[in-house]
Amino acid sequence: MTASRRTICVATGSRADYGHLAPVLRAIAAEPVLKLQVLATGQHLEPRFGETLNEIIADGFAIDAEVSLDLADDTPQAMARAVGTGVSRSADALAILKPDIVLVLGDRF
Repeated sequence: MTASRRTICVATGSRADYGHLAPVLRAIAAEPVLKLQVLATGQHLEPRFGETLNEIIADGFAIDAEVSLDLADDTPQAMARAVGTGVSRSADALAILKPDIVLVLGDRF
């Protein structure tokens, strides 16, 4: 009996977490029994933060989902709205992607 490939969706929201996650993405992509999915969100999609999504693509990774947070500014109210938007849109994206595992790097924010 052959085991089916496990799909791992890695969520990344900024250059800071991507720097830590890039070696993990490479390791997952190199493993024949694993399938990599990349969910990009947050600063990766914001022109004011350099649209670092392009760095992920330049490293050879496909973007399977983009989740915009619609962050208007950095007030507490705007940040709270962005969190709610991100959770809702991530749920929608994950329902489509249907990964076996979701990997998120935790930080203080």
